[in-house]
Amino acid sequence: MNFGKNEIKKMIYRKKGMATVVVAFFALFVFLCVALTDIMNVKVVVEDVQNYDELIRNPYKEYENIMRKTKINDLINSEQFIEMKYNPDLIIEKDPEIKTNPFEKSC
Repeated sequence: MNFGKNEIKKMIYRKKGMATVVVAFFALFVFLCVALTDIMNVKVVVEDVQNYDELIRNPYKEYENIMRKTKINDLINSEQFIEMKYNPDLIIEKDPEIKTNPFEKSC
């Protein structure tokens, strides 16, 4: 067999290509093994699961109950309503002033 420069290069490239495929499959196998061991070792406890019933609960339910006809007097006599009645600045909508320097302290 006559081995010239071109034949040796072809053999190296063929072996290099095959080696790349073997290394890729080995890396995929290692990745799948590590992922499987991580998934199998997951232990879920009650504290890790969020309480969705409490998260989606209506935070304004108390105020909605107060606003029913039977409790409207309680709403009118509430401290918050009295503050809004005597201090109209609480319910005025206004845009905040735009400062030129964001690091400047407000007065």
